[in-house]
Amino acid sequence: MKTSEVRTVPQIRRRLISLQEQYEASVRSLQNQISTLGQNGWDQFGRYPTNYSEFQADGTLQMYGTARVALREWTSANGIRAKGVSPATETLNGAGYSVISFADNKDNWVQYNLQVPPQMDRSADSYLCIGWSSPTISQTAIIDLHYLISAADDDTDQAGVANLGNALTSSATADGLVISLVVTIAGGTITADDVCIHVQMMRDGNNALDTLGDILELHGVALQYTANKLGT
Repeated sequence: MKTSEVRTVPQIRRRLISLQEQYEASVRSLQNQISTLGQNGWDQFGRYPTNYSEFQADGTLQMYGTARVALREWTSANGIRAKGVSPATETLNGAGYSVISFADNKDNWVQYNLQVPPQMDRSADSYLCIGWSSPTISQTAIIDLHYLISAADDDTDQAGVANLGNALTSSATADGLVISLVVTIAGGTITADDVCIHVQMMRDGNNALDTLGDILELHGVALQYTANKLGT
């Protein structure tokens, strides 16, 4: 028959102190690595202080490190207008979907506006993208983009930034969709007050480097950015 272990009062006291210390260490670890609740007016979740999310005092959810996410805000061909001296053609492709058609050996233009999302991390790079296709496979299209970033009350009747001679490669599939990141807008360029990006796009079809030899069909445009918060 096994004899039960008998502990003295000092032994029991030391054991309780040890358990208390282990408990307090576990609580501190949880506070530092998983969640800091109600301190300094906000709640934090994740691997603080590197990769975590934070509910701030006003209810805004702010994200840090790799807790952020890349998003694209798309505008379809229906929301793009072909205007100007040499406009591209608003039409339907062979399957009946809306596209903007840019002719070969011509300098066709379109214009559109993109909203600056409130949840954008202004310190990170963002990108002006296009979704396009061509019957010609694995050839080069030359695209020029001009863009103007504006806040409320800014003068919109002025020249923007010219980004010329962007060489884009068509799909290896005839009429295959290509998503191209045409222009990089450096982090910090878009400020907290900016609300709109005005864009003019031209296919430089007369450029000898444009080897499509056929139409370019624009399906849509997008602003790709990094989101770091929900709320304003």
